Amino acid sequence: MTIQLNPDQLAAAKFFASSTQSITVQARAGSGKTSWLLSLSQIPKSRSGLYLVFTNAAKDTLTKRKPSIAPQVKTIYQVGYKAVRDLLPKKTRVDGWKYKNLIRNILTFPEVQSLAIQKRIPLRSPKLIDDLAQSVDLCLVNLAFSESQIFKVISESFNYDPSFETLVIKKATKMGLNESLSEGVISFSDMISLPFCGKWPLEEVSEVFQKFPIIFLDEAQDTSPAQLRIVQESLDKAGQLVSIGDNFQSIFGFAGSSNGTLDRITEDFEATEFSFPTCYRCPDVVLDTVKGWVSDIVGTGKGGTVNYLDSDPEVIGLISKATPEDDWIIMCRTNTPLVALALSFLTLGIPFRFNRNNIESKIQGKLKHLESLSNSFDEILEVIEDQKKLIAESKNWAVYDLLEAIQVILELRPELSSWSEIRSEVRLIFLENDSKVVLGSIHSFKGDEAKNVLVYRKDLLPFPKAETESELTQEENLRYVAYTRALENLYIHSPAD
Repeated sequence: MTIQLNPDQLAAAKFFASSTQSITVQARAGSGKTSWLLSLSQIPKSRSGLYLVFTNAAKDTLTKRKPSIAPQVKTIYQVGYKAVRDLLPKKTRVDGWKYKNLIRNILTFPEVQSLAIQKRIPLRSPKLIDDLAQSVDLCLVNLAFSESQIFKVISESFNYDPSFETLVIKKATKMGLNESLSEGVISFSDMISLPFCGKWPLEEVSEVFQKFPIIFLDEAQDTSPAQLRIVQESLDKAGQLVSIGDNFQSIFGFAGSSNGTLDRITEDFEATEFSFPTCYRCPDVVLDTVKGWVSDIVGTGKGGTVNYLDSDPEVIGLISKATPEDDWIIMCRTNTPLVALALSFLTLGIPFRFNRNNIESKIQGKLKHLESLSNSFDEILEVIEDQKKLIAESKNWAVYDLLEAIQVILELRPELSSWSEIRSEVRLIFLENDSKVVLGSIHSFKGDEAKNVLVYRKDLLPFPKAETESELTQEENLRYVAYTRALENLYIHSPAD
């Protein structure tokens, strides 16, 4: 396998080959970072190393592309899960509902109910348990176990009241640890956080992690504190860490990553910094649209187009002319506008499919919940409005988006008259097929590319509910990620009104 390297990539590869010092690479979108990582596998010392990735999809992709003699590839969760199994006295069992069940019990405690009344927390809100469980996960991946640590995390992104959430989360993490120890029950967040909860001596924790002289960390900008601890524990004391990513592509703050993670990795591991500013993927005119916030990205003179649309008829007319050979990504900040667009495509017989995600299951689950709150299907719109008010109070905009998506389906399909009919319509919208016109959220297309990219409803970037500096930074990063998926043509849709 021969991989052609540019001067920036070659300099970093030569440094890696001749040094034992850690390396951090800021690699802009489309700069060939995965190819560069694979090129390092040809250096003999790499063969005893470990590629660490975030998802099974990334693991499969890298495994297929790397030589058979190259380093092994594992997900960070895979490494953490093995450590947890070795530490716990009981056989482990993964339960994705673990913390929801614990929180449901905690909300019956007198002291919790008393504080909820004092803080006017809607204990009967159907989303309270889901929101609190998400907050527990956020604290776990941030390794926030003490009351002060939990309060700090929650204060930056609370849904209800920081003191109330801190009380519930502190109890949930304590009860969760006891359940892991006594019954071996763990959640997905436990997989990467449990070894560092303070229950075991540091020496014992260190012993359950296999050590590697070299670790390659891809998409390092998305590393949470818990994931970074796993990297640290898996690296030999004098080992070499090669981290590559792009601070401007940090878009998973809700999962524990934060802006500037690569800079912190550089500092913690005393790494030498390199940069890959050249984007081979996108036309220069596309890169011009992002230089306002990613000033160092440079192109290769590649030709292409940037086009602006201001109406849905323009979008529909454009996609209706797509040939079966043309690949299209149509992305939006939220899902509701895409559902409305999908209904228009269905009506006109325009082939499409949604990107890999679990939106359908979430909408179907929300429909089941709405049905439980309604006396009849005729009440569904009224119940949705009531639910939207409750959800708006908790600032759970992902769930709010699901409710609006259902509302849009009902408004555009007024002939639907039963729960079974709307469920069938949802299945039709998300029907899997091989169409090259693919719809999805910006988050879902991270790492993808297409000849034609349409950013639908640019007015939703930044998301209108983003308030803090950190949230607004992530919104800028989302726009950068969205625009730089385009191989040839970028279409930006901004409604005229």
